[in-house]
Amino acid sequence: MQETLLNTSCGPIKGLTRNGIRIFRGIDYARCERFSPAVKVSSWEGIYDATDYGTVCPQLSCRLASVIGAEKGSVIDEHRLCLSIYSPESAKDLPVMVWIHGGAYLTGGSEEKRYSAERLVRTGNVVVVKISYRLGALGYLWMPEKGIANLGLRDQETALEWIHENISDYGGNPSEVTVFGQSAGAHSLAALIAASGDRKLFRRAILQSPPLGMAASLKKAERTTRKFLRALGKDPFTASIDEILNAQAEVSSGSPAPVFIPIVEDVTGIPWKLASGDISIVCGYTRDDASPFVRKIIGPLFGTRLGNAIVKAATKSVFSAPVDKYVERLKSRGINAEKYFMTWAAEGNPYGSCHCIEMPFLLGFYEDWKDAAMLLGMTREEYDRMSRILLKAWTGFANGEKFTIDVTAQKKAVRKQMKELRESTSESQAAESEAIARHIMQLPQWQNADTVLLYHSIKGEVDTSLLLAQSGKRLVLPVIVGEDLVLKEYSEDRLTAGYKGIMEPSEDCPTVDPSEVQLALIPGVAFDAGYHRLGRGKGFYDRLLPLLDCPVIGMGFSWQVIDTVPVESHDIVLSGVVTPDGLL
Repeated sequence: MQETLLNTSCGPIKGLTRNGIRIFRGIDYARCERFSPAVKVSSWEGIYDATDYGTVCPQLSCRLASVIGAEKGSVIDEHRLCLSIYSPESAKDLPVMVWIHGGAYLTGGSEEKRYSAERLVRTGNVVVVKISYRLGALGYLWMPEKGIANLGLRDQETALEWIHENISDYGGNPSEVTVFGQSAGAHSLAALIAASGDRKLFRRAILQSPPLGMAASLKKAERTTRKFLRALGKDPFTASIDEILNAQAEVSSGSPAPVFIPIVEDVTGIPWKLASGDISIVCGYTRDDASPFVRKIIGPLFGTRLGNAIVKAATKSVFSAPVDKYVERLKSRGINAEKYFMTWAAEGNPYGSCHCIEMPFLLGFYEDWKDAAMLLGMTREEYDRMSRILLKAWTGFANGEKFTIDVTAQKKAVRKQMKELRESTSESQAAESEAIARHIMQLPQWQNADTVLLYHSIKGEVDTSLLLAQSGKRLVLPVIVGEDLVLKEYSEDRLTAGYKGIMEPSEDCPTVDPSEVQLALIPGVAFDAGYHRLGRGKGFYDRLLPLLDCPVIGMGFSWQVIDTVPVESHDIVLSGVVTPDGLL
């Protein structure tokens, strides 16, 4: 790295340059006294040294350190509020991306070493700013009668104001700000939007796994304040930081959800003064968002059928259902809102596609994250591939493009593997596939059905699928169109390009009402590890099965030892597995 000097309206500032990217760390955007509003920093004397990491707000260890890995070396300071800026050397009037960290409103900070924004800058030609804000009781103790209310949220507003006033000095366009945050950071964004009125501090927002199902009320906030003051046992204005943190930990320990959070009338509220063209919002979640939290609660039950059901229910309650409702609410007001759903997980990893799973692909480098428990089983190739997809989607949105997750590379990988599997299919395997298909066509369920849904497998699908396609039945196939899973009628002349021999309908195939389907044939082989690796396993079935109200038959292939596949661990009950010897 080389040192670089920049003249700004606040004064000269010294940072670092690495591979064409300027990095300014630990800039004080505000100073604060305990339980008082932050005071914005508008200038400094001499040359500001921004070559080293700044400080983070007082906090204890991260509750998810065992899952995402522990952050080491952060320095705590109660009175400094820091941000860091990353920009191309020749930056001028570029879109700005502002990162608000998560951590249950208890931990985290912009100065964590694993949160480098260099790859975002390089991918999207953007300026990236990461901000810190007050946490826990210091940021969210509720004593409005003393002017103590939502101080952490107000810190974020102060940071956004500082960015609006100063980011042009670093090559950013203050009118093109995209704010993105994960977990508590995403929840903060919802709160900022709800409380914004007609203020326009940012133009776009990406909310990653916001726990919008968390209930916040004045009564709860008042009760938390009473518990905290009782645990502290002294004046909170004069108590030491350790005493504050210990009392905070005592109050938080009995609750799986954060107790120190912003208090707004409705975190999913939308100000009437917010016009449809004022803001664009992307909001999403992961398939197993709740798994790290559930594991802490249920212990040895984690990974069992019951544990999986609890993860699914908790994810729906806290993340997916409230996010779905929020996005629909935004759309009903004419606001441009999109939704994403992430299903990728490292092969065999018990956490699945869990909370924080997207963070390593956006911030930091492979070396910063490779040992995180949630990524064990991931290859370097997978990391690079997922990073390319997410970095392009996030920075593309910041550049005014439609938010899309490009799956072209994934489809190419699927096609390659399918081609290899077709070429490696032996004559005996093909014969067994044909025997399975002919057995299916003799079953009463098949004979009595006019419309059949067939979800093909990876192995054996050439022989089986094409044979069934020639049976004269009307066949329906599930396919992703945009964000939706829909059923399409199979047509030989409308196969997706590159899938010759594989039953994959193009988007212009006729859409079929799920109520028309009388029988579903779902291959048991789709439960194997290889299929999950392609991202089309359990998460896809979770979306498919609720659409169906018909008998489901699982097709198994004997050479894959189907009886060893733990079907019972997938929240899916098959009415039977078909083999050449009969229906099991």
